[in-house]
Amino acid sequence: MHVYFAATGHQVISSCLKVLAMEKEIIVSKSESNNFHEMKEVYAKLLAKDAHGLGKIYHKNPEALFDRVTVCRDTVFHVAAYRGSEEMLETLVKLVPPTRKRELLKMKNIYGNTILHEVVTTANIRAADLLIRELLFSDRPSNHENDVREREEILADRNKLGETPLFRAAEYGNKMMVVYMAREIERVGNLRQHYTRDDGFSILHIAVIGQHFDTAIWFVERDPQLATYKDKDGKTSFHLLACMATAFRSRVPEKPYYDDEYEKLPIVLHNKDLELNEPSKARHQSDHSRGFKLYCRFWRRLAAG
Repeated sequence: MHVYFAATGHQVISSCLKVLAMEKEIIVSKSESNNFHEMKEVYAKLLAKDAHGLGKIYHKNPEALFDRVTVCRDTVFHVAAYRGSEEMLETLVKLVPPTRKRELLKMKNIYGNTILHEVVTTANIRAADLLIRELLFSDRPSNHENDVREREEILADRNKLGETPLFRAAEYGNKMMVVYMAREIERVGNLRQHYTRDDGFSILHIAVIGQHFDTAIWFVERDPQLATYKDKDGKTSFHLLACMATAFRSRVPEKPYYDDEYEKLPIVLHNKDLELNEPSKARHQSDHSRGFKLYCRFWRRLAAG
C-alpha cells in the first residue's frame, strides 16, 4: 500500500498550499485551507503512530473519520489497519458514531480493499479482532437473518482482484490470521465462498505460489477438496508445488523426519532427488523441507479419496 504514503506528505501538502496561494485566479476558502492543514496533521500523527494525537484531531469532528486521506482513497482506518497499529485503531473506533460502524467496514480504496483487507496483511490478530469485535459485532448483537447476512457479506467482500480478506491473509502467509478469520467467517457463513478469486486461482494455489506451506498444509488438512481445485490452465496446487525446486529445499535443520507417508509416494521419488538428481535422501535426511511435508499430505489425501 502505498509507497507514496511513506513519501514526504508534509512537503506535498505544503507545496499545494504555496501553489494555490500563488495562483490569483484560484480562491482558497478558509475552510479549505483548514482542511489542508488538518490533513497535514493527520499524516504526521499516522507516521509517528501517535494514537493520542489522532484522537484529539478526530474527537473534534468524528465525521472526518470517513474522509479519504491518501491518493489511493484510504481512510485513516485503512492506513492504521495496514500499519497493524492496535493502539491507533483502538483510539479511533471509540470515536465512530454507533449508527455508522458497519458503514466504515464497507468503505473501499481504489484497489477495492476494505479495512479488513488491509489489517489481515499484518500479523496483528488483536488488531483484526478489535475491528471485528467493535465494528462488526458490537452494534447489533441479534441473530436476525438480515443482520447475519450483512455480517457475512462484509467478511466476504471482494477487492478488484476478487479476493476476500481471508484470501488476502493466505496470500500474505499469515497462518494464524487465516485461522482467526476462518473462525469468524464460520460464525456467520460458509468458508468455501472464500476459496477462489476472479482469475481462477484458489486460496491453496496462492499459498503454494507464495511458498507459505504452513498455511497451505492447514488448508489441505481442513478441506482436502481444495487439492483438486484447478486454475484457468487446468493446474492444481499439486502441479505448481511439483514444479518448485526451492519448495523442497530445507531452510533450517530439524530432527530426522520419516514416517509411513514415504511409502505412499510415487516410486520415482524413491529413486531420484527432486533438486540435485541424486539418490533420494527421503528415508534418512535430517533437514526435511516444509514443501516435502505438504507434498506428502497431498498424496495422503488423494489416497484417502
